Amino acid sequence: MCAKLLRGEHAELRGVRMIESPKAVVAILHQGLGDVVMALPMLQCVDDGLPSGSTIHAVVSSRVEESVLRLTRLKSRLVVHHLGDRRDVAAKLESLLLALRLRALNADCLLAPHAPEGVAWATFARIAGAPCAIGPYGKWGWIGFTATIRPEPHEHKAELFARFAREAGFPSDKVQIPNIDMAQIDEASRDFEMPGEGENWITIAPDSKTSKHKRWSTANYRALMARLLADDPSLHIGLIGAPTERVLLEHAAAEFDAARVRLFAHPSIPAALGVLKRARCHIGACSGALHLSTLVGTPIVGLYGPTNPDFTGPYRANTRIVRLGMACSPCYRAGFEEGCGTPLCMEHLEVEQVYRAVKDALTGMPAPDHTPITTTFAIKPSLL
Repeated sequence: MCAKLLRGEHAELRGVRMIESPKAVVAILHQGLGDVVMALPMLQCVDDGLPSGSTIHAVVSSRVEESVLRLTRLKSRLVVHHLGDRRDVAAKLESLLLALRLRALNADCLLAPHAPEGVAWATFARIAGAPCAIGPYGKWGWIGFTATIRPEPHEHKAELFARFAREAGFPSDKVQIPNIDMAQIDEASRDFEMPGEGENWITIAPDSKTSKHKRWSTANYRALMARLLADDPSLHIGLIGAPTERVLLEHAAAEFDAARVRLFAHPSIPAALGVLKRARCHIGACSGALHLSTLVGTPIVGLYGPTNPDFTGPYRANTRIVRLGMACSPCYRAGFEEGCGTPLCMEHLEVEQVYRAVKDALTGMPAPDHTPITTTFAIKPSLL
């Protein structure tokens, strides 16, 4: 997944004007936590190519995403602008005012890797007025972008996002693991009651927050936990999630020894990263916690069904992909984000299959390679 990046052959140039010595760059990072983590290599590339005294203006949806950006060590000054994900009239006015504020900054370059195809973000880029503006490929890109980028087959999102920076003239031949402030992470998690660094424990995120079709059942997680705890009396498990997921975490932890199964439902992203950093491996479906594990180098066991791990999976090599491999899977794509409504590809993923992957991760076995996965155009489940 960290293969060398090639300049996009499908990028459509429309009179793009490269800036020889940019001083201010706007980055549209207006998606969920996982997408922001996958855009950090692009941000690192931009920062490396900017001269001293430059500024990066990042547009994010909330303070959660901002906290991830604040952990990245950048030499440039970072200014973060919040723009919620509402779609009402007030939100559209807020978006217009932000675009006008950015225009007043006279930014040299605007990168919009998270902008969906459509007229709204292209118009936002046009109002912001950067002479170099790179956006996603689509029929409305001409409104506000000087160049557009189209995904390539079997390209990971981190690679796709990095090509936005390359198209703007920031040189990079590979996806860079971002430089994270580990001291801040350690400080944020210092007061948690958990095993110390190097002790025997793992983390599990049993929820995929906004996307129910990506979840593995709580009953399956409980069965997995019971087997792992029975195997090794010294093992501890941390159930990790957002504060809004506490009820689900409590349900998953019910009837287990509280000294061995602990809950971490904390709003602080640095604290969550501190918990993940101390784990021997992290287990979960396609969610923000998997991508956070990437930042601290924790081995990952990722459970996949509707989504394509080759496109949206963690971009470190120490990731084990566990999937059923149904003919209709993965099906998650533009216009089909909620899946078929009956996620058999997750429901029938067996505890034994996940258990074996976790045991391999705990013994230090390297993650196996797999054949590149192609997203399907399925609209209903195939037969098992």
